[in-house]
Order: sequence, then structure tokens, then C-alpha cells
Amino acid sequence: MNEIIENDLELIDCGDGRKITYDAVRKSIKTDNDGRAYNMSLTGEAEIAAILTVVNIGIDSRLQACYSPAYGDSFKKGERSFIATEDTERWKAGDKVVHTRTLECTVSSKSLPVLLRRLYQDSTEENWDEATSLADGILMTLGFNDSGDHVGREAMGL
Repeated sequence: MNEIIENDLELIDCGDGRKITYDAVRKSIKTDNDGRAYNMSLTGEAEIAAILTVVNIGIDSRLQACYSPAYGDSFKKGERSFIATEDTERWKAGDKVVHTRTLECTVSSKSLPVLLRRLYQDSTEENWDEATSLADGILMTLGFNDSGDHVGREAMGL
């Protein structure tokens, strides 16, 4: 990112020298995610806790929010399951067996930059590692490299 940022209200400071603008994240969704919202299914308890922590802040001191149903944002409980094909000690054939609880997330292009900023800056001490790892992973899947430049999903091997 070589441009000068005059408005740091729309800047994500990744804490490692990378600074990414909200516009860059929004453009990456349009180019690499077909303009759709960013969808993810989380299974790790710590990652889920990190998301819930930053989403539950509501409107922050920058007067920004990362959860707005009007934009199509949603964070819902989900599950991964299968139908048992035979009887065992724990279930009968035909039973629905839930093996993983999930948090199903749909985050609009308007809300995603705020979510990323909060994962880097507003997570708790207990979940900071998971929050920053999750934010790094989201940026990677959007096509941002380790320098914070958007190079596209293909260049990232995705």
C-alpha cells in the first residue's frame, strides 16, 4: 500500500506494519468474490469467541458497526451432521448425528473491513492469537499477500 491515507477511520492496522484500506478490502470482494458477501463457517471455539466478541461491540468509537442485517450480515448457529447408516452404542440407523457445532457467517462488503479492523485491534487478550490468525486468513482468501498488497486469489494459489 503506497498511497497516503488521510482518513484513518477507514484503515485496518494489522499490527505488523501492514495497513490496508477499507476500499481495498471492498474492491477485493468485488473482484475475487464476485461481489458477494464474504461467507465463512467457523468450527473452532476460540475463533467463534473472537468473532462474537468483536461483533457484540455494536457501534464503536468510530461510529462503525460490523453487523447490520440491512446489509445482509448474519451470524447464526449451525452444525455439521450426518445420517447414521447402522446402529452403534450411541445412535440408531437413520438418526441425525451432529458432530460439529458451527458459526455460519455472512459479512457484507460494507461490514467486512470493520470486522477485520476489530479482529486486529479490539479482540481480548484471551483470544488475540485466534482473532489475528482469523483476520490474516480472511485477508489471504481475499487475495492479500503478506505485505498487505492485493494480488488476487490466483496469485495466492487459491
